[in-house]
Amino acid sequence: MFRQSRCSPAHRLNYIEPAMGLFHLQIQALAMLFRTHLGEDGDTCSLARWISELNRDKGTLWNGQRNLVKDFRSCLGFWEILADGYLMASLTTYSGFDTLAKFRKAIAKDADTADQLLNTIKKLAMDLTSFHLVYNLRQSPETEQD
Repeated sequence: MFRQSRCSPAHRLNYIEPAMGLFHLQIQALAMLFRTHLGEDGDTCSLARWISELNRDKGTLWNGQRNLVKDFRSCLGFWEILADGYLMASLTTYSGFDTLAKFRKAIAKDADTADQLLNTIKKLAMDLTSFHLVYNLRQSPETEQD
């Protein structure tokens, strides 16, 4: 019978436990986001409102009695759509447009606007990674905070 002379970490399958840990971490992060942001259908920017707007079934995404994610893949897909929407809304606002339709039309027509998009992405990225942004916004007058 053949016997392996030495056993490497890859042969011991030591990578399986951390991968499972990351998967469960992702499930718990989704559950935390649902617990904190679910809200009601009429609440502005609540998850419940977005679930109904995107024609999703709340029963397949979230179990409110047990506070857990029911279908991980559909729940993750929902969050990806939501994050893409907020990203596009932020880029539209940072570019100085009122609606996404105007933003898309301007980018399609004008090469300068398309080049400006790169600068807008850089500015948004700087603001999102700035540790002092919230503090600086709170120091400005209330009329300029929005």
